[in-house]
Amino acid sequence: MTKHPGKDKGLQGDPSNAEFQDALNRKHGDLMTHMEDPVDDQRRLKNNKRRGRKNKYYAQIDQEDDEEAEAVGASDEEQKANDLQIIKEQEEEEENLRKMVAAEAAKQAAEAEARKKKQEEEAAAKLEAEKAAAEAAAAQAAKDAADKAAREKADAEKAAAEEAERERLKKEAEADAAKKAAEDKAKAEELARQSELARLKYEAEEAERLRLEAEKKAADDKRKADEEAEIAKL
Repeated sequence: MTKHPGKDKGLQGDPSNAEFQDALNRKHGDLMTHMEDPVDDQRRLKNNKRRGRKNKYYAQIDQEDDEEAEAVGASDEEQKANDLQIIKEQEEEEENLRKMVAAEAAKQAAEAEARKKKQEEEAAAKLEAEKAAAEAAAAQAAKDAADKAAREKADAEKAAAEEAERERLKKEAEADAAKKAAEDKAKAEELARQSELARLKYEAEEAERLRLEAEKKAADDKRKADEEAEIAKL
């Protein structure tokens, strides 16, 4: 403990001085280690100055020196407080700026992530739509192919049925023609038989008529001859 309280207050264990030093160190690095304090130098020179032979006013002189040192220290502390306040305000501004930059970066990152997500969703939706369209096209192509195959099968079956029907009708016609021919032949044969029978009957009847006529004539001739013979006898 020295008799200069201002020096002790300004240099030893002062929280405000330490806070100021820390703020300076954070702001600009350890500047105080490369700076000289003219007030401290002045006090140091005063404290080390030899006054020579003691006189009766040394107590008053020391008191004036202490008061001056305290005034300088108080002014120095006020300046440090002001500087500290400025540094704090600058740090707050810088912190706010960092927060704004961080918020803007976070916002941009969120927007970028949202855009990326939207693009991915749009790409996925497009891919899904293309897939659905491809599946629909494939299904339609398969349906068209199935319909075509069904139509071709139906046409083939219809053609086969028509051909079978034509064949059946042809066979029926041939059968009808053969039947008719057989019937016509039978009729013709029956007509020929009937005609032959009729001819034979006619011939028989005609032969019988001729026989009867011949017999009658013979009888008539005999009767006539008998009559002529009777007449001749007379």
